[in-house]
Amino acid sequence: YDHKVSISSEIQLDEIVLININGQIMQQIKNPAVLDNGYTVENIPQGFYILRLTANEQTVIKKVIVN
Repeated sequence: YDHKVSISSEIQLDEIVLININGQIMQQIKNPAVLDNGYTVENIPQGFYILRLTANEQTVIKKVIVN
């Protein structure tokens, strides 16, 4: 797996969770490292995912397709 997802965020994220279409947590990254005003989730198999981003006790859900 060499696919990755880049997330640009103005605010510091507390957690990034990558969930597959079956609802399984593929990756859970607490206090992710910021790189160039964003974050990267790596080693993702291709497919359709839900990305759950948490910051300041608020959660945003994004749908992601990895080709």
